[in-house]
Amino acid sequence: MSNVDDDLRGHVLYAQKRLEKLSRKLAQGKYEKLGGYIDGCLDIEVRCGFDKWYRSAELLLACGGPTIRLDTNNCCISGSWGMDKYELFADRTVCEAIDEYLEDFFNENG
Repeated sequence: MSNVDDDLRGHVLYAQKRLEKLSRKLAQGKYEKLGGYIDGCLDIEVRCGFDKWYRSAELLLACGGPTIRLDTNNCCISGSWGMDKYELFADRTVCEAIDEYLEDFFNENG
């Protein structure tokens, strides 16, 4: 296993741990943490249907080495660095909370 593989895995695991921490905060009713997490994203790609209603999103968590993304449609955290790729599942509850937050924003402002 190369250093790139280890580093990539570490970055994806870190993103997963941040989501687990957010999940615990949401379970405690600390919904303001969700807005802070979303504000910390570098970019958000929103997917909508032909009816222009929100479907899901892909959040860019890090880029440049490695690139880390969270896809709320399939609850997947994916990392890539050059030709190397690594994926982990994300907590569905957090993905659904992110989707609800972004759906409200998108449908009101889109």
